[in-house]
Amino acid sequence: QLAKEIETIIKAVKAEPGMDTLAAHLKVKNSAEGTLIELTDDDDSFMFSVGSSGLKPGAVALLEKLAPIFARMRNKIEIHGHTDSRPFETGSKKTNWDLSFERANEARRVMEAAGVPPGRIVGVQAHADSMPRNRKEPMAPENRRLSLLILKEKPKVPKTTKREAEPTNPFEEPAKPAAQ
Repeated sequence: QLAKEIETIIKAVKAEPGMDTLAAHLKVKNSAEGTLIELTDDDDSFMFSVGSSGLKPGAVALLEKLAPIFARMRNKIEIHGHTDSRPFETGSKKTNWDLSFERANEARRVMEAAGVPPGRIVGVQAHADSMPRNRKEPMAPENRRLSLLILKEKPKVPKTTKREAEPTNPFEEPAKPAAQ
């Protein structure tokens, strides 16, 4: 259901004047966690200049078109940044981990400024070059990408007593029993 909804949205974006070439950088697939929308760079460096976290105008325009659609959905969103394997200059304090996070966080800023409500985006994650799209060519432009994971809504689970409840956040302390 979610994937069909998103596919319909992307077809509508592609049909808009001037968006067809930008929308060609979008790929959609289902995963166990939800629907994954990937904005993939190409030889045209549509999204970023090499080594830069600043989004180019076309990428900003595409995220701004998607943001109001995501704003209407109830699903939570994670943004994942990926880089190619191009190393930074020797002595640079910046790494592909930093760059992939900065790119994902820049996408978050654009989407929130374009209407995605605070709290809807629940994660900004860096993957550096650890998950290449093109494993045979680690420097390939398609390895530079942003992945927007639209999470499936979790089924409602009956409430349990505080004593039975497990923390849902792995960094959260378990609830302490009430004093008797």
